[in-house]
Amino acid sequence: VGSGHSAMEQWPEPLAARGVRHVGFTHFAPSHTDADLEMAFAHMMRQCRSLSTTLQLARQRMEITPLGGDETQPAVTKTDTRTAYADLFEFFHRLAHYNDINSVLESILSKARALTGADAGTVYLVEDGKLDFAYAENDTLFPGSEAKRCLYLKASLPLNATSIAGFVACTGRSLNIADVRRLKGETLYSFNDSFDAASGYKTVSVLSVPFVDATDRTLGVLQLINSMQDGVIQPSTDEMVDIIEHVTTIAVSALERGRMADRLILRMLRTSSLHDPHETAHHIWRTGAMAAELYRRWAEKKGLSYENIRQMQGKIRLAVMTHDVGKVGIPDAILKKPGPLTPEERAVMQKHTSLGATLFSDPSQGIDRLARTIALNHHQRWDGTGYTGSPDAPILSGEDIPLEARITAIVDVYDALVSRRSYKEAWDEKRAFDQIRDYAGSYFDPALVDIFVELHDVIRAIYRKYPDDDETPSKNPTKE
Repeated sequence: VGSGHSAMEQWPEPLAARGVRHVGFTHFAPSHTDADLEMAFAHMMRQCRSLSTTLQLARQRMEITPLGGDETQPAVTKTDTRTAYADLFEFFHRLAHYNDINSVLESILSKARALTGADAGTVYLVEDGKLDFAYAENDTLFPGSEAKRCLYLKASLPLNATSIAGFVACTGRSLNIADVRRLKGETLYSFNDSFDAASGYKTVSVLSVPFVDATDRTLGVLQLINSMQDGVIQPSTDEMVDIIEHVTTIAVSALERGRMADRLILRMLRTSSLHDPHETAHHIWRTGAMAAELYRRWAEKKGLSYENIRQMQGKIRLAVMTHDVGKVGIPDAILKKPGPLTPEERAVMQKHTSLGATLFSDPSQGIDRLARTIALNHHQRWDGTGYTGSPDAPILSGEDIPLEARITAIVDVYDALVSRRSYKEAWDEKRAFDQIRDYAGSYFDPALVDIFVELHDVIRAIYRKYPDDDETPSKNPTKE
């Protein structure tokens, strides 16, 4: 809008109606990276799945040759091999900058689906002797923003050779299956159609590839479903298998780095939870996940690039998980006091924000800077009545409060409302959302509250994945 050029979405349907068989898009905004264009193009392709017209982003050194001069035939496009490898190198370079496991998994799965035209895909990670569902995308079942609900499914597979993904994990060998319903009876593995039966989806072709590290240890499995070529489900080609195996091999280091970042944070927080039983693992996972999704939707509305959103939301997830780590420095007599705090005790309790900030003092580390900002400012309030726990840190209000701290304030209070405590029962979802709305403009940024309410389906999915049912509730109220 306002640039003098039209939008991609305006063209496929009217061109298909005029009989155009092949469209190449050109003249992209100079500020957009290849990753930005791929994400925008993938969104448009989901809307144009039923069209017979072939759509493609034009690239440098691409040649377009009509077949035999017959205008009824689609053009053949081919890209210089150097360009294809340059695209992969750029992807691996971007991947090297991610520390958050969710950002790593999203990047790998999105790239693998783009390379194979897969309608859907899943990543399983090997955890505690089983294959845990870690990430998924399905354009047919979860188009657009609905995809976020799919990310928080709670499911796992046995780590044995009876399933397709289990066989790949156990053997370290890829499987390329043209039609899962025509598997021969002599195979060890079989296709479980329970998900298809429950959802109405029809899985046909499956490409399942392991993530194997340098010691031949399988870390997980990437599964790509229903490779689409010209709108028709096709088996993955040998070339696709080769390139996806290359992607998973190179991506292993990013996968290990992301898992290590999660584990390091959890070790630190486990120490804090010994001091403060309120800091359960699932409370930590939930607040991190909700903050990441709230930031993502806010950034999308602001028109930020997909690549920048992906990087930042991963950092926010990790940093928000540490927001209360400063409570490790609060005396037990105050932290675990069963009754109300005196004004003097409350002043000590409020210092957990500044104590937490002191633990993240390395300005060269992006996560440290973000964690410090969140720890210090997550009890600031929109109307300026909050606190930092430090006489040297100013009391802020409105948009002067850092965005990531404003986000943390909302998700932290919401989780406290819907969680059971010794002094109260868990609130139901509606009552908690109503309370958050009531605090808009006083405690919370009203624009962020509106976005948070929009995310209710995603938030509900997060709570299904990280419930408190299997954890012992805190015996002490929170005194913040």
